[in-house]
Amino acid sequence: MERCFEKNPNKYYHRNGEIYFNPFQSAQYNIFLYFVSNEIWKAGNSLLADKVYYLNKALNANNLFYEVELPEYFKCDHPVGSVMGRAKYGNGFSFGQCCTVGNNNGIYPIIEDNVRMCAYSSIIGNCHIGSNTILGAYTSVKDQDVPSDSLVFGQSPNLIIKKKKE
Repeated sequence: MERCFEKNPNKYYHRNGEIYFNPFQSAQYNIFLYFVSNEIWKAGNSLLADKVYYLNKALNANNLFYEVELPEYFKCDHPVGSVMGRAKYGNGFSFGQCCTVGNNNGIYPIIEDNVRMCAYSSIIGNCHIGSNTILGAYTSVKDQDVPSDSLVFGQSPNLIIKKKKE
């Protein structure tokens, strides 16, 4: 959790130049409970991992299942209603409220480093999302690739993909 928080530029994750954990800040507590449940599961205690997972789900109204391998460093901001499936996630992954990452016919996306999902966006199925990409609010990518350094809007198969300016 500390490695995850140290790279987060959000002012609530640092105090006086040090990493700061506030259990009353829901996004921080959400990340904390995900890492706790994931570590408990890796240690072989599925029953306790289930309990922590369901506590997180009940308190934060999102789904970060302990078997999903989120990256060492990821961010969430107002993650209520989000579901993160068993995709391959790169470091710097970020999501907001009501975002979904999931499968189509058992195939999950590959998401490279520094991909940001704005509110209500989704990445479903056989997708490869390039690094440094932003999915705009309400964007839905399904079984489609997106190149690195892109701004993405709309719905598959009619996505609007723009190259990000430096």
